[in-house]
Amino acid sequence: MDEARQKSLRLLIAAVIALVSVLALIFPGHIPQQMNHVFYLLLGAAVIIALAPLERLTSLKVGELEFLLAQPQVKGAISAMGLGGVRNRELRDTLTDNQEDLGAIRGSRILWIDDYPHKLVSLRRLIRSLGVQVVAASSSARALELLDEDNDYDLIITDVQRTDFPERHPGAEPLHDGVNFVVYFRKHIPDPVIQNLQVIFYAAYPEDALARWTKQARQISPGAETARTPVELVTKTIQMLADSRAAPIMTPAAKEPTVPKEYEGGGT
Repeated sequence: MDEARQKSLRLLIAAVIALVSVLALIFPGHIPQQMNHVFYLLLGAAVIIALAPLERLTSLKVGELEFLLAQPQVKGAISAMGLGGVRNRELRDTLTDNQEDLGAIRGSRILWIDDYPHKLVSLRRLIRSLGVQVVAASSSARALELLDEDNDYDLIITDVQRTDFPERHPGAEPLHDGVNFVVYFRKHIPDPVIQNLQVIFYAAYPEDALARWTKQARQISPGAETARTPVELVTKTIQMLADSRAAPIMTPAAKEPTVPKEYEGGGT
């Protein structure tokens, strides 16, 4: 195809996209709510198509929309959650609205503690489809083992109601060992990476009860968030992971020398 025809084709494609976008803005009532974001991105695509050589457009993506809505694992994970129409639309809007953070959170790691992990498979799969590694622990003891083996996590998601952790603070509620666990590692684990991990309490309790039961953990810096619905959890997870990556916990890069056990205590 000669240069003149390439230019004409680019301009025609750009004009069609721009026309559709303008019509969407003029007649918003005829466009489904979940499609609004698409048309703003189409305007940008029209400019790119008009200016970029045609042969360079084979891998063009408009923002992260292709990643969010077209990838099979994302669509499959959303469908598996079985949300109603309103919640489904809210979740899709959440992913689209937070697309600027999605590139930043890829490669993040979450430690997810819940004594009924099989009930959360669809949510974990959705978060994994965003490029985030999720490690599940079904008890506080297992979570401590995982943290002892590797402290390289960006976020902890935990339930509230568990009865598996004997190290309870004064006045603690025995049924709420998810909270007791967070209070414990904030106060007693000296590793600064673990002490400063972001935390989300995920439980379907009434809002006032969830705030009251998690208060002791939330009052210890750097605090903690709560989430009561899948949409709220996904939204806060994306935002908190992005914040964690933007302001990471500083640790030394150099390896410290290790003293062999046989030399500890001044032995010869």
